[in-house]
Amino acid sequence: MLRDMSSKRIILDDEKPRGFKKGFQPEKIIGATDSSGELMFLMK
Repeated sequence: MLRDMSSKRIILDDEKPRGFKKGFQPEKIIGATDSSGELMFLMK
């Protein structure tokens, strides 16, 4: 069965909320790095 997709909006991966934008709260910092001059954290 074919459906008309013209009335539906396709959400790209860039538009989907991720991480804290989804409402998640950090449990703890697992690791950190400053290899490129920008401090980056790996959070659980």
